[in-house]
Amino acid sequence: MKHLAEHEYKDPNYLPFFKQLYLNHRDSITQVGISSTPTISVRNLPIIKTGAKVSGERGTGIPNFHFVDREDDRAYYFFGNDALQLDRLMESQGVQTMFDRLAYLNTLNCNGQYDWNAHTTYDGLVNLGFGEAQRDYGEKRCLRELTERAKVEVKLRHFRQELIDDIQGYQGIFFLDIATKLTKKWKIEKAIAELASMDGEGMPDFTLIYNPWPDHFAHFTGPFSDEIIMPTGELNRLDHWLAKTEQVYKEAGIYEQTLWGMAGDHGLTPIFYALNPEKRVFEALSKEQGLRLW
Repeated sequence: MKHLAEHEYKDPNYLPFFKQLYLNHRDSITQVGISSTPTISVRNLPIIKTGAKVSGERGTGIPNFHFVDREDDRAYYFFGNDALQLDRLMESQGVQTMFDRLAYLNTLNCNGQYDWNAHTTYDGLVNLGFGEAQRDYGEKRCLRELTERAKVEVKLRHFRQELIDDIQGYQGIFFLDIATKLTKKWKIEKAIAELASMDGEGMPDFTLIYNPWPDHFAHFTGPFSDEIIMPTGELNRLDHWLAKTEQVYKEAGIYEQTLWGMAGDHGLTPIFYALNPEKRVFEALSKEQGLRLW
């Protein structure tokens, strides 16, 4: 990304969001991640999305390659069906989601797991199920939600300013002018009630958006495959939706008051001859032992 932002490839339709990010906010981007052991998505995502520790009280208890659940006497690899156990493990450990931790805020979850207690949520597993057949399914749902909220937010911003002006006007009324003061007070009370009824329909205080596709396809084709880095690939698709989301916040008028954060859950090494461990290990084992593995 840094190379693309600084060098001669200037196609305006290829990764415009990321290129601007690297040109204008270079100091806010970390170059490397730090991990004590090999990492996998299903261990790191719960930590990123919930703020929980790996172990200890209210830790996720979700192992990685070197972290074995000795009490149940089994090692977790979390490929395929094991991944469906994540919510159960999280709940059994008493892990709080970010939506639990931010219970006093208006929250929205777009396509992420560990979403219980979000005010509005779009299910991540449903997105995965539909997403390959109907591309951009989850992203379209999320953007539509934010777009409708942005329209309400514009009205709310004007409404809030009018309310502030009325309150300041009320405070400036001479205390013996009782009739004017009461009239202003009733107007303010009515405005507060209307504002309260609309407030939950505006932009969320906290939004979690998860996009699985670059990771999802890179596991099978490699991080530098055409499916990932070509103009029609997953990075450019991700760039498109990030730019669309950014624009909605600008239209809502709250872009400058919004704190943005973006993180990946792990890196990918381009081992071109062994991208699928289930084929590399289990197919060879099946052939060697003369057994059919299910």
